[in-house]
Amino acid sequence: MPAISIDEAKLLADVLQSSFPKTTGPSPKRGQWLNHIARAAGYRDWNAMAALAPRQAPDMAFGVWGDAFYGLAWVEFPERPGVLCMQTTRDWKVAHPRTGWPGDLADIVRRHLPLDLRGMAFDYGRPGPAGQEAKPWWEPAGDGGPILLTAVGGTARILLWWLKDRYTVGQNRTNPFIPMNHLGTDFSAYGQEPRADQFLRRLTGVARERRTCLYQTAMPNTADGMYLPVLVTEEESIGRLAPGWQPGDWETIRKQVYDANAAAGLSRYDAAAIAERYASFDPQPEEEELEFDFYGMSED
Repeated sequence: MPAISIDEAKLLADVLQSSFPKTTGPSPKRGQWLNHIARAAGYRDWNAMAALAPRQAPDMAFGVWGDAFYGLAWVEFPERPGVLCMQTTRDWKVAHPRTGWPGDLADIVRRHLPLDLRGMAFDYGRPGPAGQEAKPWWEPAGDGGPILLTAVGGTARILLWWLKDRYTVGQNRTNPFIPMNHLGTDFSAYGQEPRADQFLRRLTGVARERRTCLYQTAMPNTADGMYLPVLVTEEESIGRLAPGWQPGDWETIRKQVYDANAAAGLSRYDAAAIAERYASFDPQPEEEELEFDFYGMSED
């Protein structure tokens, strides 16, 4: 695992603390996250890491961009302190789900478990950050939150982050500029098994059940130009009209779809992930062609 720098660890602690779903319990404080990151990186604690680790990511230079990818698992068991497991790479080819990288994180987690989780079923979801789910239905939920895996019966809870870090040194800057972004689609729309599924399958040997949600199409889907919700299943490109609904305009159906998904326990993140493959095949409104006038150019 490549060495993580002090600057990267500090920014990573900020991301973990800010994106920790408050609805599932209190987040460790920033200093505690720094200690967890240091131990996951192989140091005794944060003080040891601050004394021994490089200050910045390698090959820092103005105009030169570097990449880092993080797989992180926060593991909780009743009556035991939480443990952070981490793997990193600076090679995007290694971080791609087709390489089995998520399964490698599961192997790291297994070494910290007090019991064998093979054969155990987990509930799966991605809650939005605190306050996001209460926002008006038309505002996006944002990004960065972890995937929450909860063992049936409450035996264990695991929070998963897949993070990408792109950094450089800007002009008149002494610290790297590092936006931390969730890796997003997990490539599931393109035939790749999602990272969290690979992780769970390696950890438990149990394949996760596919979820369903309601989806609103981008174009009207009734004969009178109105909308009806579509019932879609995860990783499937074909859906069916949801029974028992009345057609409505775009705004009405969109709000009803959001409320129905929320009532079923699905966050905005969950619904987006479930409908991702279907949405990739959903026809979009045709954009008007732009006409360009060229001035000062002679055809002679």
